[in-house]
Amino acid sequence: GLPEGSWMVNQHIPHLFRFTPARLELLEQRYRERIELINALTLWDDPNYAIDERWASFYPYGQTLAPGATGKLELRVWNHSVRDREMRVKLHLPSGVTAARSEAVLTLPARRHGSMTFPLSIADNAEPGIKVITADIASDDFDLKQWAEALVKIE
Repeated sequence: GLPEGSWMVNQHIPHLFRFTPARLELLEQRYRERIELINALTLWDDPNYAIDERWASFYPYGQTLAPGATGKLELRVWNHSVRDREMRVKLHLPSGVTAARSEAVLTLPARRHGSMTFPLSIADNAEPGIKVITADIASDDFDLKQWAEALVKIE
């Protein structure tokens, strides 16, 4: 808990405020109830997967590359599970975009995050426009097709 006399700061509210111990207990009770509800509604082994929309996401989400150029795309992954996980990733690349590798495996300890980088190459004759790159992410108990996406603008 918070030390006695702590103030709460919320960037969207122009003044500081304090919760009473009873109010803090009510908030914590409601959060525990939400965890139970989310667990009942999802197949995940941890409710954080269901509420963390960016547990697996590309960085940068969007980038601009010229024909003949190279770039890189990083897939950042959180393992919210209480056990180690092996994350298997498979990229789906659009026409005109290639990667040094299109499949990779990332082993993450419990409650830790990590990343993998995919070097990209744009063909000399790549059509201009916005291209979508997606990634399948699989582990021992899930296989998520095209779960993460990134955009490459070729110009």
